[in-house]
Amino acid sequence: MLIGAIRMTIGGLCVRRIAALLLAVVMLFSLAACGNEGQNANISEPGPEAGQTSGGGPLVPMAETWPLPEGMGVATAQCLDGERVLLGGLSADGAVLGWVSLKDGSGSPAPAPSGYEYIYALCKTEGGFAMLAGSLPAQYTDATGAYVNNPNPEYRLSLVLLDAKGSVSSEAPLNEHYETDFRLLLPFGGGFVAQSTTLLVGLDSGGGETGYIDSTGDGLLTSMCLYGGELVVSRYKPERDGSGLWRLDPESFELTELADAGELMIGAVGVSSAGKLVASDVDVVTGAFGVFRVGRGKLTA
Repeated sequence: MLIGAIRMTIGGLCVRRIAALLLAVVMLFSLAACGNEGQNANISEPGPEAGQTSGGGPLVPMAETWPLPEGMGVATAQCLDGERVLLGGLSADGAVLGWVSLKDGSGSPAPAPSGYEYIYALCKTEGGFAMLAGSLPAQYTDATGAYVNNPNPEYRLSLVLLDAKGSVSSEAPLNEHYETDFRLLLPFGGGFVAQSTTLLVGLDSGGGETGYIDSTGDGLLTSMCLYGGELVVSRYKPERDGSGLWRLDPESFELTELADAGELMIGAVGVSSAGKLVASDVDVVTGAFGVFRVGRGKLTA
């Protein structure tokens, strides 16, 4: 299952691709089902037509659009939890959490976190959820759907652990100051990994830094997921005019290249219900005001 409304197109000039990639990474919601275990490291590239076979089986995408929970004007983070999605977003009063059922699209509020202006990322943990939350980012869409350029971002962040119902169980300010807008968070190596377009940062549950990678000179980090017990990262390489997949070593906190995706512009990676690693093209449309979009794809071996 993939989160985000995905339009599969490949092509265009390198400059256009870089611009599209930047926009997609800023707006793209995290992929669902990233915690699934897989056996074969097959990269399955969906074709333009539903049912086209590629990389081991047919991918059949279906698009559904549902309203956000009442009071949430825009979603900023999301995490799959079985047949429902936990969403972080903005209301007129600040950062909020809410649930949306994938069975019927019904929404319900979750306990609202206090003291946070923005929810950057959410992920599933063994006992509930974790989120990165803090001050407003440098650029964002507010609860009315208006784009905001924040001239003085504070980059104040905390790692917040939530129970299964979404209530806060612990909060830890990050020990280091990162001048970047994190978009993804995953549990890994006994702690967590946060990702922005330029940084991969390892965190313990107390907010301490356990690893750090600056990818500024090596390309844009576009997505990550858990696959077969490993953390897989996608990265765009300008000199190749394409993307690749890397494995993060939990001990050394270094990236090792797994596969060159050629000219495929990977904007998101995830794991299908059949346990296959799935990569999507970057031409993504998502983040619409008042709704979130869920694209479902089932890959069969």
